[in-house]
Amino acid sequence: ETFVVEGDSVILSAGAVASPQLLMLSGVGPAANLARLEIPAVHDLPGVGQNMKNHPSLSVRFRPEDGYSLDSTSPRNQVALRFTSPGSDTRNDIQIQPITSGPLGREAEEIRIGCRLELPLSVGELSLTSKDVNVQPELDYRFLADPWDRERLREAVRICVGLFEHEAFQEIITERISPAESDLASDADLDSWVQGNVGIAGHTCGTCKMGPDSDATAVVDQACRVYGLTGLRVVDASVMPDIPRANTNATIIMIAEKVADSIRQASG
Repeated sequence: ETFVVEGDSVILSAGAVASPQLLMLSGVGPAANLARLEIPAVHDLPGVGQNMKNHPSLSVRFRPEDGYSLDSTSPRNQVALRFTSPGSDTRNDIQIQPITSGPLGREAEEIRIGCRLELPLSVGELSLTSKDVNVQPELDYRFLADPWDRERLREAVRICVGLFEHEAFQEIITERISPAESDLASDADLDSWVQGNVGIAGHTCGTCKMGPDSDATAVVDQACRVYGLTGLRVVDASVMPDIPRANTNATIIMIAEKVADSIRQASG
């Protein structure tokens, strides 16, 4: 079904992947990228799809003792540890989470320790591959492109491995599945393992960045109004200038509350 919705003010809240996608499919985005797909440029806005970030994440895996409960119905994340990576000036830039069930609650025969870099420096890009709205854009996170990101996540893995070798876990853990001892032999070996196992944390953000009009990569102003257009706002994780050192949900709620207050005040 196709229908038209019109209004003096439109708020786009499709998320950090679909919001920039819809903007670009509508002709709002980097003109050169739009031309490649023969999309007429309505407004050349270079920052759309740029500045993409997520939390690089991986799992250190252990085999539990026979009989140890791995109940898939239990909460997946029951405890977490935040800490500052060695040599970092950024407080609490690492988070680890023991998980005793499989992905999305599926049965598992192992204990996974989720290890996550909370404030990465590496920046990615979202770009269209099709004019079809049903085709997901290309997501190039460029994880660990910055050497400092690699170093911090590498040391976080080492801390995680050492923590779970403590005698307190001897009655629970039989062996470490991954990384293997050979993966821990040197920085280069561990970097290779990290690069081969890193994934996303489901916290994509920054693709319609908020910033001053002097910033050529900014897409929205402090009230989430799209630069160069009238009556259009983007309100979701895509407007974050940088990724927070935490899950993104609470920050997104805060952004929405702030914009709602701004609209209410402006309307009298």
